[in-house]
Amino acid sequence: MLRLLLAQLLMGLAISVSSAQTIKVASIHHSRLDAGSDDKGYTLNGATMIKTALPKLTNTANFGPGGKVPYSLSITHTFTASGSITATSLAPFDILFIGPTFGGSFPVTQAEQIAIKAWSAQPGKVVILAEQPANYPVTAYYGYTLREGNTDPTTVRPGDSVTKLFTGVFGEATSMTQGGTSQGYFSTDCFSTVIATNADDKPTIIFASATRDVLIADTDFFTIVGNTMSEGPVIDPTNDTDKFWGNLWAWAVNEVVKPGAVSNPVAASVTPACSGTNGTITFTSPVGNTSDGQAYQYSINGSTYQTNPTFTNVPTGTYTISSRTSSACPVTSGGTVTVKGPPDAPGLGALIQPGCGATTGTISLTGLPASGNYVLTRTPGGLIPSATSGTTYTDKEVGQGGYSYMVTNADGCSSPASALINIVASQAPQILRVQLQLPSCGKANGEVIVTARGEGSLTYSLDGINFSSQPVFKNLTPAKYLLTVRDANSCSSTQALELIQPPLPSIAAVNVVVTSCGGANGAISLTVTGGVKPLGYSLDSTTFQPNGSFTNLRSGTYRAIVKDSVGCTSGVTIPIAPSQSPTIDSVRTSQTACGEQTGELTMYARAASAMMYSLDSVYFQNQPFFARLKADRYAVYVKDALGCITKTMAQVEEDCSASVSMPSAFSPNQDGLNNNWTIHFRPARVTIMNLTIFNRWGEVVYNRKEFELSSGDPLWDGTINGQIAPAGVFAYHLDVQFDPQRLSRYSGTVQLIR
Repeated sequence: MLRLLLAQLLMGLAISVSSAQTIKVASIHHSRLDAGSDDKGYTLNGATMIKTALPKLTNTANFGPGGKVPYSLSITHTFTASGSITATSLAPFDILFIGPTFGGSFPVTQAEQIAIKAWSAQPGKVVILAEQPANYPVTAYYGYTLREGNTDPTTVRPGDSVTKLFTGVFGEATSMTQGGTSQGYFSTDCFSTVIATNADDKPTIIFASATRDVLIADTDFFTIVGNTMSEGPVIDPTNDTDKFWGNLWAWAVNEVVKPGAVSNPVAASVTPACSGTNGTITFTSPVGNTSDGQAYQYSINGSTYQTNPTFTNVPTGTYTISSRTSSACPVTSGGTVTVKGPPDAPGLGALIQPGCGATTGTISLTGLPASGNYVLTRTPGGLIPSATSGTTYTDKEVGQGGYSYMVTNADGCSSPASALINIVASQAPQILRVQLQLPSCGKANGEVIVTARGEGSLTYSLDGINFSSQPVFKNLTPAKYLLTVRDANSCSSTQALELIQPPLPSIAAVNVVVTSCGGANGAISLTVTGGVKPLGYSLDSTTFQPNGSFTNLRSGTYRAIVKDSVGCTSGVTIPIAPSQSPTIDSVRTSQTACGEQTGELTMYARAASAMMYSLDSVYFQNQPFFARLKADRYAVYVKDALGCITKTMAQVEEDCSASVSMPSAFSPNQDGLNNNWTIHFRPARVTIMNLTIFNRWGEVVYNRKEFELSSGDPLWDGTINGQIAPAGVFAYHLDVQFDPQRLSRYSGTVQLIR
């Protein structure tokens, strides 16, 4: 039985079509095998599959207009002659089913294997390959080793999210069994996705991701030899093999109609992206070892391989990456990767500085990439959209300050920054630095501190009218300002400023969890907007925490405060309502008779809602009365409608003052041991109102009335009318008067032993 990997191979794809279409299927004819081969029937038109697998594909209720899959399968059993499988003969078909391909006269040739794999590599061309473990030329050409095993069943393994095979339109399949004398499995993993495994965790169904084909380790899943697939055209919804077979072909049809992207298992990354002569190429797939323990080998030139997936100190250039394993797996190419090199930093040509009264200058750059299609960036200033080609560029109307330039070429590689280029108006002051302290808490407490240099003494203004020799402005409100710095020559520089009032913290919402059962289990959760992060939260205005959730609170009134990093606060008063548990006022009990369960217990409690009562805290009842109790110490529980529980203890006592005990046998043989049938009780003396003893036939053999005894006195000495009674079992009735109000009656048997 196979444990199928549910998440493998997207069988669940819904096939949506606007009109019916016929899918052309090729199947290798059973006559391709030797006439005497036992496996001659292991093809779609062979004896072992013609009653099970084939009719389910030609049933239009399964595949055809109006069927579960709205495509008809036109199946041609062909390729009878050796060498008949070619690119030309395969071209008309969409799906190729291959059963066992071994046999003495007509095995699949190497040229045919090459043609099959090349045909399958085309989008929309699908191979379903199910060879037998004894020989597997096509499977081997795919790069896999097919072994004979002896293991059933197997379990489901989670697969990838792209190709799920076993949850399709014919229902979910979870388990299949291989038939025959041996069970096949794949022992080599060559860049595949394992779909199903056997009980030894060996792959039995795999998805060859490079060609999007399905390889199955044993044809006997679908033959009468396997005895797991039902006969006839109907896909049995209770038969996992039937459902898998239908889903497999539904997936193949969908792959023909909407070919999936071929997965290339070889991939590598280049770091740094633009390294020049010291690039690193690291293979990201495949890594580690194959499922049978073979190490992967890697190459960036197609000839030299190494086991380390990382290649260092790689110069600029384009490299073909490929991978292989140490034995049977073929080389798999991953395409090319490019180690890119950065361009040179832009050079400085002419520099024109602004004069007094002017605010901009001109910078001419040289040495830009001759190939064009570059991006030129100025810092500060950002992207220069007009600079995309040409080896020189003139940057006009550049404001005062220091600038560097960087160019990014068509490969996306960026140059180092150019040398710093300063635009300086020799007769205008320079604003070197402006420090802003934003106003907070709704107050006029903003501040601007200016650092500048220029000719002579500098004056400063925030409105262009009122100037001061001090570069500090205090008590500012939120507003936009135009900073002006003016030198002794009346040359000035300006800079726009804006003082923004950060939003004040505000408690936007309060969520309260009230206490229950009178405990400290209330909670408050605050939702706060605004404020300068980080925020602090408190319920006592002293201790602040970094979040607005408070737990384990008792009932009461709380003052919640939120404070931001500049000291602005907001508060709200929050009540938490009280709660209480049920109260047990008393528990009354009545005694149980000695050794019996006749005791009773009644609880007297009060609560704000309906109450329920229990003696074990599990099963509760509506009534406070409990009967048929034995002597014991009981934990009693009362629960109200809110689930609050109160517990106390109660004792049920036992009354053994009116009980007697008598042996079940005695031996009146005068040996000094158990010579009499005696009676024991707690009082000093009791009155025997009646003692009657019967033999086995119900005849009275002894009777005595109204006599007193002490505990331990004999009731009967084992004689009948003065004669020794025979050994046997005797019945008795006994009435005991403990006091005038209590008369107890006992019946039973006693054995007389000789």
